[in-house]
Amino acid sequence: MNGSSRKWIFAGFLVYGVALFLCLTVYRLPSEKLLQRGVRQFTEGKLILKAERISPTFPPGYRLEGVEYSILLTGDFYKDNLKFLSIYPNYLGLLEGYFPMTMRGLLPRGDFELELGASILKGSKDGFIALKASDAYLEDLGFLKLLTGRTLKGKAKAEVNLKGNLTDYTRIHGDGRLSLEQGSLESQAQFLGVKEIPFQNLRIYFAVKEGLLSLKEVDLVGPVFSGRISGSIRLKTPLEESLLHLTARLTPGPSLPENEGTTPAPAGKDGLMVVRMEGMLRNPHVSWSQ
Repeated sequence: MNGSSRKWIFAGFLVYGVALFLCLTVYRLPSEKLLQRGVRQFTEGKLILKAERISPTFPPGYRLEGVEYSILLTGDFYKDNLKFLSIYPNYLGLLEGYFPMTMRGLLPRGDFELELGASILKGSKDGFIALKASDAYLEDLGFLKLLTGRTLKGKAKAEVNLKGNLTDYTRIHGDGRLSLEQGSLESQAQFLGVKEIPFQNLRIYFAVKEGLLSLKEVDLVGPVFSGRISGSIRLKTPLEESLLHLTARLTPGPSLPENEGTTPAPAGKDGLMVVRMEGMLRNPHVSWSQ
């Protein structure tokens, strides 16, 4: 297919999209129900959107205000709210064999942009996700605690690109970068006298392929611990049964508590402490050495 033919095909899809948009808005067909049904079918019922108000936008798309979204997690639906959400079709993606859309939303704090695409032939079993988020606070995203079984806090900036079976996170591949500031992680290492690990900065670069999430680069800077973390996570369903194989090389900071009844962490001559975490995500085994 030459370049001229591609341009004509794209122009045809564009005209069709504009015509469909006008039909749904100018002639006041039930665009709200059609939009909600389309999102539900696209995600195979794992995401449900409800909005107090839906209005058309230009370029052709929709703006949803007072949004309530439900995500199917761990066998049950988690519900939360967005201030607004804009949804736009991306007609250029049709030339690549996908039904694509772009979502932009405003969180309680922060914002995000999400590009989704599902194969014309295989649906969401062959798709892609591209996520960008900035100034988002993890404590505002309750579904993260439901997924990980831990309380996460901090201001986040993220960029994630994934492809594969969007209905099964163990069958996707891609990578991502996450930067956190002024936050904390709930710890399972109670024997160190630490229930929450605070940090000034936490930077993570990961890659995932065939159900194995590899931590390529993780840097932690905080008053209790500073250092690097490496290893992998074998993703399972449900997520809390994922298998950890992580090693952290940390230097204790001045804020590490020395509570009575807790076992002190052995540090080497240079202050370095090696912590290993293995087992299921919901209840890993933690050990440490010099």
